[in-house]
Amino acid sequence: MDWDLNNTLGFTSNYQTPANTYDTTAGNLGPLFTGFNQNIRSLPNVVVPGSLVFPLSQPLDEGERIESGVDSTLHAPTEYVWNLTYERQMRAGTTLSVSYIGRAARNLLLHRDVTAFNNIRDPKSGMTWYQAGTLLEKQRQQNVDTSQIKSIPFFDNLFPANLVGILNADSTVQSDCGTDPSTPCFDPTWTPTQTFYGLQSRGNGDNPFAFFRANDWTDAQAYIDSALFRNGLPTRFMQPQYGSLAAWSTIGNSNYHALTVSLRQRLSSLTLDFNYTFSHSFDDASGLQGEDAFGDFSVGNGSFVVNPLRQGDNYASSDFDIRHLINAAAVWQMPFGKGKAFLNTGNRAVQAILGGWQLATIFRWNTGLPLVASPFDSHQWATNWDFQSAATPTAAIHTCPTRTGTPDSAGGTGVPKLFGGSGCDIKAIYDSFRPAYPGETGPRNYIRLPGYMNADIGLAKSWRMPWSEKHLLQIRWDVFNVANRQSFGLIDTGRTGIGVDADAGLRGLNPPANWSNFTQIQGNPRVMQVGARYSF
Repeated sequence: MDWDLNNTLGFTSNYQTPANTYDTTAGNLGPLFTGFNQNIRSLPNVVVPGSLVFPLSQPLDEGERIESGVDSTLHAPTEYVWNLTYERQMRAGTTLSVSYIGRAARNLLLHRDVTAFNNIRDPKSGMTWYQAGTLLEKQRQQNVDTSQIKSIPFFDNLFPANLVGILNADSTVQSDCGTDPSTPCFDPTWTPTQTFYGLQSRGNGDNPFAFFRANDWTDAQAYIDSALFRNGLPTRFMQPQYGSLAAWSTIGNSNYHALTVSLRQRLSSLTLDFNYTFSHSFDDASGLQGEDAFGDFSVGNGSFVVNPLRQGDNYASSDFDIRHLINAAAVWQMPFGKGKAFLNTGNRAVQAILGGWQLATIFRWNTGLPLVASPFDSHQWATNWDFQSAATPTAAIHTCPTRTGTPDSAGGTGVPKLFGGSGCDIKAIYDSFRPAYPGETGPRNYIRLPGYMNADIGLAKSWRMPWSEKHLLQIRWDVFNVANRQSFGLIDTGRTGIGVDADAGLRGLNPPANWSNFTQIQGNPRVMQVGARYSF
């Protein structure tokens, strides 16, 4: 379905205005919506093809498009399953079962960016973009002035020595700069290394040349490539047709290991099942096939691998991983009335009042699921053109969920938070995340949501009808979530909800009021129901 609706490879004609064509500054606003059935083709920056030739393809114009497709090498996944079970029949109808369960899957479906920016290697120095860009990013995070940045061989060897002059002479760059044409956009003395560095803002905002925010390195890569392309020079990073092309591919991996213990009791009046599972599930991506091409933004990466060049960086606990799980179920036929241990009498009044009672319960407890929307770079794209990387904690992170939230008087919202309880300094936690380095995906699924516990109880009374032993009337009263326990579930996954602003620690920022706010509970509040069943 995703392919049918969203693909632009070969079958449909589609034009997409490149990212960053418009912004909120005067004179560069996007065209207004004037009504339904508006003439789209007459809008500015929309290119209408004069003719179509099959198969269709996008032009080689450094257009920075964000589109989707399907890998041409899809093939069937492979699954391996193995298990070992020890079972023992014990006294009084009790059975104990202990099992190890293993599962490995290869060639699973996931989304990857097949036109991800190159991690190009300089053949002279042997240095890659990720290494060179990380050197710059570490200095940027230390607020080093551009004039103090020493040359890095990667930039000197792969880019023209007069790179800053090429940018200053480029009319598009000059227009973006918004200065008088006689005034260069960038310092003419900059080396290629300083030119890359100078495009990014620093912590205290003292970089007058910065075009991009903090660690938004893919924008810097694209900007340099576009300028080189317009001047007829070789580009280094971007595929010329796409900024990002997400495609379904069968390259995913997963592994699962579990220890299960089951105890079953079967007596004449009592049936009991107790089960415990200790398990760990790992994978590259946990999304569903019905997701959008770039995963499910509402819950995290989903099926999308942020950096396909380093797919292993995405390998972590699965989105659905539950480490400990206990569930138990019991049905007790109360020992009162005819044929039972107590009050075994044929008296119909006694049987009608005290006989035929049944008590049933189901209990579940488990540790928390991973927080799949890990704290991320809120407005910067360090590695992937369309998907932000997760921010990296510089200190140990622990959660302290609260039911009351940070008080309004302290600048909070008064609602429950994942990091708002006793023992958490929410500002210190917010400021402990550093922006991603070029090439980094950031840690995945390392923070856990609160665990879950629930108990349901059912009470039933049965009467055999006086006109026939085969006719039975049963009245039931069921209570779901008896304790009305409401464990918190999903949190606000927006940019202010769990995103981390650029250089939060360097600038000593306070978290947004809604940062780490819970938005849902797990399960449902207490529900009661009464029912009747007549069987014959």
